[in-house]
Amino acid sequence: MALPPTKAHSGIPGLVLVGVCLATLFVGLGQVRLWEPDEPRFAEATRQMLERGDLLTPWFNEQPRFEKPILFYWLQLPFVAALGPTEVAVRLPAALAGLGCVLLTYLIGVRLLGERAAWLGALVLATLFRFATYARQGLTDVPALLFELVALHGFLRSHQNGGVGRASLLAWAAIGLAGATKGPVAAIPIAIWVAFLVLARDWRGLRHMRIVAGALVAVAIAAPWYIYMIATHGQAFLDVALGSEVVSRVGGALGPRRGALYYFNVWPVDMLPWTPFFLLALVFLAFARGQLDSLQRRAVVLLVAWFVVVIGAFSLSAGKLPHYLLPAYPAGALLSGWLIDRASTDGVARRLWWVGAMLVVITLTAAAVLVWALLLRSTGPTMAPAAFVLPLLLATGAMVTAALALRRGPVAASTAIAVTVACAVAHASLVVIPRLEGLQPIPPLGEVIESAATPHDLVGHYGTYGAPGLVFYSRHRVNALASQDEVARFLGAPGRAFCVLPGRDAEAVATLAPGAVHEIARRPKLVVRFNRLFGQRPPYDDPLVLVSNRPGHEADGRSPARNRPLETPK
Repeated sequence: MALPPTKAHSGIPGLVLVGVCLATLFVGLGQVRLWEPDEPRFAEATRQMLERGDLLTPWFNEQPRFEKPILFYWLQLPFVAALGPTEVAVRLPAALAGLGCVLLTYLIGVRLLGERAAWLGALVLATLFRFATYARQGLTDVPALLFELVALHGFLRSHQNGGVGRASLLAWAAIGLAGATKGPVAAIPIAIWVAFLVLARDWRGLRHMRIVAGALVAVAIAAPWYIYMIATHGQAFLDVALGSEVVSRVGGALGPRRGALYYFNVWPVDMLPWTPFFLLALVFLAFARGQLDSLQRRAVVLLVAWFVVVIGAFSLSAGKLPHYLLPAYPAGALLSGWLIDRASTDGVARRLWWVGAMLVVITLTAAAVLVWALLLRSTGPTMAPAAFVLPLLLATGAMVTAALALRRGPVAASTAIAVTVACAVAHASLVVIPRLEGLQPIPPLGEVIESAATPHDLVGHYGTYGAPGLVFYSRHRVNALASQDEVARFLGAPGRAFCVLPGRDAEAVATLAPGAVHEIARRPKLVVRFNRLFGQRPPYDDPLVLVSNRPGHEADGRSPARNRPLETPK
């Protein structure tokens, strides 16, 4: 099934891929605070595991956290133990897994499409919007994807070797690891491979999977922790791990309930800036399918089946989130790389590639305008002039891509697109995002609490804005308060208390507890939406305010009103 690899003439392509991966996955990894709501939950649970000495039950906000399996916490543990509970430490496992995903995508691509198409596909994946953003976050999605790719690579190797060797059992071991990382998504590589074998009418390939022995291997890896948790926590664990995380999500009772076509609106944005090349690869396949030999046809059919199976499987679930489609994107990246590679030698592919290249040039130019508008509308005292380099990078990349398309052809111009995205991600992570005033208001307020509060002080939160980051950054248990009256009672109770809430609600609470609501710090809340960038409505919503029932705490230096009682609105 494998095609003869296209030999590279030098080590430059490898250096380019390594440089792009470093920029998109690692540069500035610790400069950006943890994103609400899930990153702080994993980070705090891992920190709590070390603090409590309990390495089997994750804890968050003084409650057992049953939502996700144990393996990702274990992956974070050595980094947190060595580097402390920092942003870099909790994100390194996902970033390293992202690097592994790029490598596995390349290895799968070499076996299917040849070396140059595989290299281009890996370059596409490393700079694909959804993949690059999630590989920089301390979440389970990219590590689970790594194990899924290991499994697919194992099934492919076993198939090409006629079922001889241990590749299929290694694939099943990877499925067990995926199950220990993110639960039922471990079935994705099995569904992809079986769908491909059925489409190819390759019934012998089903025997090469060694399903019975492999399933026993996967269960032996994934099951022990689940058995321990059931034995230790009983029904409470099952209600969350099985009831909430599987049944309720599939049925739509947990998480956003969206229609069957939701993901067809999601993946075109997720695959930017490479979406045009992926779509045009499908167009080229429709035109050129008869010109492909049997090995090429089977390779492309596998990639199309891979993409369709993932979208189809998650479309059946009533509860949907955009990042569920991450397992589809390596297939889309390899198809994009295949089109770019074919455009170097095939006239039809080249004409299609030109259409895609011009659409990407327009996309990069539009992105430069949007970023410029965002920076102009949200510039605060911490924004450095260097931040405005970002839109210039995007615009310059668009021009360089167009020039290389004319002078050097598809491979060079496509490489320029990847390098442009990599430089933009690195610059945004180092300079722009950390200085966007109001983009992440919770972490600095949590740090004020951590510096001012004692272990016995109470911390509360009220409002719709997520507060998991308040737990991580304040190093305190956070009480979720359901109403303004409850906030007033919370602040009126004996002892010292802190609370984070929207500014308007803080003023309303001040009328319920006169003289007992003292502002300590506040942070603006930035809303990044198209209508806020170009409309009359400002991009900032009601700020978040940290209040206390006692004056005299050290507030943040940028707070406009330090340690003053909030006045009743007139």
